[in-house]
Amino acid sequence: MENLTNIQELFQNSVFKVPDYQRGYSWEISNVDDLLEDLETLENGREHYTGTLVLQKTEQLKGLGKVFNQYDLVDGQQRITTLSILISNLVRVLSKNNENEGDKTTIENLTKTYLWERGRDGEVYKLALERENDLFFKNRILKGIEMKEANLSHSNLVAADKKIYEYLSKKSRDRTFLDNLITKITTSLVLTVYVISEDSEVGVIFETMNDRGKPLSELEKVKNHLLYLTSKVAGEGIPISDTSKYINTSWAHTLRNLYLQGNDELSEDQLLRVSAILMFYDELENKRENGRVVESKNSQLAQQYRLIKKHFKKLLREDKERCHKEVKNLTNHLEQLSERYRDIIIPDDPNSFAGISDRKLRDRIRTACIRYNRIGTQASILPLLSAIYYKFSSKPEALADLFELTEKATFRTYGLSGRRPHTAESTLYSLAYKIYNEQVKPEEISSSIGAIVEEYADNIRDALQNEKTDFYDWGWLKYFLYEYELWRCSGTSGGKPSTTWEQLKRKDLAESIEHILPHTYPTNVPYWTARFSENDHLEDFARIGNLTLTDQNQKLFNKGFDKKKELYKNSSWQIERDLAEYDEWTKESIAEREEEIVKFAEERWKI
Repeated sequence: MENLTNIQELFQNSVFKVPDYQRGYSWEISNVDDLLEDLETLENGREHYTGTLVLQKTEQLKGLGKVFNQYDLVDGQQRITTLSILISNLVRVLSKNNENEGDKTTIENLTKTYLWERGRDGEVYKLALERENDLFFKNRILKGIEMKEANLSHSNLVAADKKIYEYLSKKSRDRTFLDNLITKITTSLVLTVYVISEDSEVGVIFETMNDRGKPLSELEKVKNHLLYLTSKVAGEGIPISDTSKYINTSWAHTLRNLYLQGNDELSEDQLLRVSAILMFYDELENKRENGRVVESKNSQLAQQYRLIKKHFKKLLREDKERCHKEVKNLTNHLEQLSERYRDIIIPDDPNSFAGISDRKLRDRIRTACIRYNRIGTQASILPLLSAIYYKFSSKPEALADLFELTEKATFRTYGLSGRRPHTAESTLYSLAYKIYNEQVKPEEISSSIGAIVEEYADNIRDALQNEKTDFYDWGWLKYFLYEYELWRCSGTSGGKPSTTWEQLKRKDLAESIEHILPHTYPTNVPYWTARFSENDHLEDFARIGNLTLTDQNQKLFNKGFDKKKELYKNSSWQIERDLAEYDEWTKESIAEREEEIVKFAEERWKI
């Protein structure tokens, strides 16, 4: 059914619910600004077309002695949520004035029609968001009760609320403006409303519609195509409603895994790319014309929705029953992959790797992932980790061994040897595909990873004693020295660094890295000129043995080692305190410390 409807007609005796499978509130300030500008420039008495609303009617809601029509917001939730925030703030601004009975009547009408109704039985809200955001929306946004933001949607809601309140506060003295604005919102904004009856229709609608200002992600396109497919495979023994419900419920879990606790490290596109690699990589081929590659495997992987759509198009043509089974398999695969992806990217979450009951093994697995993320989350490695986790989740000891091996291989190849991020990408993707599809024996995985290191990684000693390398400019220096600090802390006090990795990462090099022999030849410091010629300085100042983490660069500056030693003793860093044990700082001292560091590295990243 299709209708052209204004907001007042839409909300009359109706309540709306954003389904759990939908993404959370994602409008940015620019989208809110656009809406406010549209309203301000709209001439009084004129209508403004605001887009399309797709609703799915559900069971009627009974409460407060009334019966409400209840709808799921299939498309348009961003717009309707923002309008609710706008009306809520109009009520706030009018309540502050509250100069006459007319204001009280307006406030009551706006609240009852668009926000909530209150009675002896409790409250009926006119708009409910998905489970992760609904309580925050009702309490923090509609009622102004302080609540801590727990995810990105919460932050977006608060940002929109503040923006609108600031806008209306500036206009609050102009009562005519407020009255006109209320009329524009409630009667001048018109929408095309579609009411659908089946879950499977959602996919058909979404093939051609986006919510304003926020195009569908590839992951959302996949979900909607799967819903669309349920109508195509329907038949005897294949009920549409059961499959649609399964997809929607599973998708809610997938999105919850991605957006849990406000984490913004998790990417829908990255999840779907990993999925495409695990499912399709070895089946893809570089497409050529006249001997030239016109579409590489990587460019095909960038179009995950297209790959999946092509896969199901063939299945639908050949075997509907198998197509139906694959729809459910892919849905389940993405839900499970989102859990594994979340654990790998956010391993320090208390719930990560919850399925591993052995605490020591779980700690080993988490530590390997924490180190992998400190390295910089090399995208080439993520499909491999995901495939290993998939196939060895029931064998935690093997999982821990393989995760530790993969982390070592990552640093050896990309960090220590300075290989480009895409180095060995096709080999890694193919190995991930084979592991996921059980085309490689478990004992062959370690040797395959070892072969990649053998082909692409430099010898540890040679890399760390390379005379041409200025290690201060080495992009992995903080990571390397922090690992050295962790090792020294565990070997002395059994503790951990007093500075966390996140704190260190935020500091710039000048604040956090100390050249023991100063970076610039200190001609005015006798201690150094007596022990190092200018040529010696050029040879030694950038060596790994001459660098340390520090928290006191401002005090150290170009002081002689005899003065620096006293400051080193009180450092918060163990590896800087270690320096106080040296009597002098000479070429031999740098070589001695470099040898200690090399031996640590050879043991730490040994494969």
